[in-house]
Amino acid sequence: MFLFLMLLWGQLPYAQEMQIYKEPIPQEKGEFVYLKNRRDVLTYLIAVDTLSEEVYFKDTSGLGYIRTGRTFPDFPEISKVPVRANSALVRIEQKTGIKYHPPYWTYEEVLDYIYRYKQRTELQLLINTLSIGFLTFLLLFFIFYSFVARQKLYYLYVVYIFMAWLFCLSMPNELPLPAKQFLTAAGIDQDIDETALAWMFIFYIAFSDELLGISIQSKSLKRIFRVCYVGLGLYGFFQLVIGIWHIHVPFLHEIYLGFRLLFLPLYIFILALVIFKVNSPLKTYLLVANGFMLLGALVSVVINYSDVYLYWGENRLIHATFLQLGILAETACFAFALGYHNTLIRKQRDEKERQQFAMERRVNKLTLQAIETQMNPHFLFNGINAVRDLMMKNEKEAAKDYLNTLALLLRSSLMNSRKEEVSLEEELEYVKLYLTIEKLRLGSEFHFEIKCDEELDPGTLLLPSQLLHPIVENAVKHGLRWKEGEKWVKISIFRDGVECWKISIKDNGIGRTKSEELKKADPLKSTGLGLPLVQEKLKLYYNLQGKEVEFEVLDQEGTEVLFTFWTWKK
Repeated sequence: MFLFLMLLWGQLPYAQEMQIYKEPIPQEKGEFVYLKNRRDVLTYLIAVDTLSEEVYFKDTSGLGYIRTGRTFPDFPEISKVPVRANSALVRIEQKTGIKYHPPYWTYEEVLDYIYRYKQRTELQLLINTLSIGFLTFLLLFFIFYSFVARQKLYYLYVVYIFMAWLFCLSMPNELPLPAKQFLTAAGIDQDIDETALAWMFIFYIAFSDELLGISIQSKSLKRIFRVCYVGLGLYGFFQLVIGIWHIHVPFLHEIYLGFRLLFLPLYIFILALVIFKVNSPLKTYLLVANGFMLLGALVSVVINYSDVYLYWGENRLIHATFLQLGILAETACFAFALGYHNTLIRKQRDEKERQQFAMERRVNKLTLQAIETQMNPHFLFNGINAVRDLMMKNEKEAAKDYLNTLALLLRSSLMNSRKEEVSLEEELEYVKLYLTIEKLRLGSEFHFEIKCDEELDPGTLLLPSQLLHPIVENAVKHGLRWKEGEKWVKISIFRDGVECWKISIKDNGIGRTKSEELKKADPLKSTGLGLPLVQEKLKLYYNLQGKEVEFEVLDQEGTEVLFTFWTWKK
């Protein structure tokens, strides 16, 4: 028997790190006995004849392993062991820190256990399945979202959820058997739970720091965080090594307890510093999340180390359930915090855009006023030239009437220049007054005509202030100045489609090309600012009001300027 155990010791993986128990098989149970092992512990069972040292039964139970022909496939921890005289059962169990002696049962006792177990674990199964399912959904969602957002904050949150997910999976959960088998095959068991817990807190701290800007506001917390990163990282690595290679470490249970007794007060101290030293609209989410986490952790530790169970009716809840619920509530709070964080960023961006738009509007308005101040001197320059012409012709009365009407025109110009837009009716009255002045100067050879479609209401249609006057003035000054014989300016306002209306300003002058040639010979030639100022004004008007005006100059017999508007009403 000793030789057999030595061989078994060398053949079984990591057997030197397991606990070995040898128990006699009770003969009074019948031809078979049923052995119930720990559900969450991998156990090797070997039935041996103690006289002949013959091995007549081998089995592996727990952790989702199913051997072919097992009587109860949904309960891999239950083994059917044949009974033989002078036989014993050698049980080689993974180290758990707790000695456990499984009972021997008859078939009827097993059925009673299964019935009571299913009644007792329905709620536990529901909680574990839903909570781990929710964490899985949250993890997948934020993995994809982090690729879109491409921000450090979301990367940290994804790793934090992943560690929390691993920790919850590695706890002694009550899950459907296929899920338990998959986790066992993937190597996700209690050997990595401490590593996942320690590293989860690393990324939890880093995520909270990034979310609230803690290190920026408190240098002392920044130093404490660095110490936590190093300590938690080393502790997690230590647990990973002994878990993967199954290294025997004395006082391992005391190390678990010491880690919690050391880290928990530090954790509470950090929270206190955050409360008093950090200002952030997201701080409430952090405190609520930590409240859930601390509550779940405390309840779980108390239940675990007092070796008791809590019951909800017939349903038994294990200690890991409360820690799992605490983690679940914490991650949900942080998900809400990220949502609120996005809302704050969006509000800040909208406010910044609003301020930028207001500033641009102010700049455009000031620029528009500056253009108006340039147009008024331009108009005055041309008006003074007109008076000069009348005086040179010795037409003093015409010059006097011209000056009086010019004064009225200037006052109207001053009033309209304070407005961004005026009605078509106001603009036409202003232009009509100007053309009346020009008729005084040019005499009977000059006449003008203003026509508006009856279906259009000039009092409700809007356009930029003092838009038409520079064009009309250019038509008279440069198109008709050197014109012999009849001279006219025709202004037509008409609809073009349902939402579109146009203004045409047409003269029978000499045209732009000839006018440019003659202006070069004039010692008091024009400033040439009329059309460029109109074009700049329309551009700024669009930036300011969001209303586009099409503007084109057509060379025909004379010149035609065509404005196209969309229906803007008061």
